[in-house]
Amino acid sequence: MRSQFRPVIPDILYFHADGGGEHASVYLITGDTETVLVDPSIEPSRLPEGKEPTKLLLTHAHADHFWAVDRFREDVDLPLYVHSGDEAQLIDPMTNGTVFFGQDFTPKPASHIISDLDLISVGDSLELLTIHTPGHTKGCCCFLLRETKGQTSLALITGDTLFRSSMGRTDLPSGSPLEMEHSLAKLRVLLTELPTDLPILPGHGPLTTPERELKYNPFL
Repeated sequence: MRSQFRPVIPDILYFHADGGGEHASVYLITGDTETVLVDPSIEPSRLPEGKEPTKLLLTHAHADHFWAVDRFREDVDLPLYVHSGDEAQLIDPMTNGTVFFGQDFTPKPASHIISDLDLISVGDSLELLTIHTPGHTKGCCCFLLRETKGQTSLALITGDTLFRSSMGRTDLPSGSPLEMEHSLAKLRVLLTELPTDLPILPGHGPLTTPERELKYNPFL
């Protein structure tokens, strides 16, 4: 049975797994010739009809965000992008949480290792700007979706760094309260520069906006 993805903006579909648990929120970004699946934590059969990803992207290497990643790579050699800080954690069940979530598997390594300010294309029309925000994990990242031409910002994917009125926990392997503090300061500056109503897409929980977070999030 296919899941009910909701539109965020014309280029993004959003799947929110009620109740949390092993599933994180999943985002499907469609450009003119490519589709990027962010945090593959649902079975491929649950994607909307006709929306086959050409790239896989992780906000960070925790099992609730990637547990289905190898399902997508069984028959097709899809590229998987992860920050260098989480490259080793992705394939380490003692730190990535696969044991905790009862999955008991080790995913294949990522094919593409990214760094702060790297650009990930979504066809020729869209791009994702990598914003390294360690604290929840060493390689945790946010991604600013924008138009390739004109650089107009469309949405900010924050993974488990920033939630609505909250932030990600820092007590898991490779987490750091000090690094999270620096990352949130970095995001605060960015949010003041973005449109006030820009969709912010977290790894768990409801969507939000820069205006709301700057006003109500105590961690900012």
